[in-house]
Amino acid sequence: MLAAAAWPPAQASIGVLSRAAFKARRGRLLSWRFPATGPQASVADWDGEAPADMAVLLVADEAVLHALRGEGLAVLPRLVRRGELHAYVLKTRDALEAAGLDEFVEDLGLAFPRH
Repeated sequence: MLAAAAWPPAQASIGVLSRAAFKARRGRLLSWRFPATGPQASVADWDGEAPADMAVLLVADEAVLHALRGEGLAVLPRLVRRGELHAYVLKTRDALEAAGLDEFVEDLGLAFPRH
């Protein structure tokens, strides 16, 4: 799914988390990374704190995450607009630009923090 999206390399990661894990502040966190060698996905324990390199955290109910797996990443903006997927921007606009994820955040239709 990540390879099909053909996103450019980025210096920061995107996290995907179920709403239940987010609320409980524990669970499993899926991380997407985009080094020059190609996209990578990994899973790690979530303890309520995002890794330092994470720029965006996507949180949704399990059913929405299953739909995302089935339909692909092109549905991300629609899910955000509908309020079915919550995107937390964890970096400033300058940091997003430096990391190469500013276009990803713009494509989701999110506002950039300026601080």
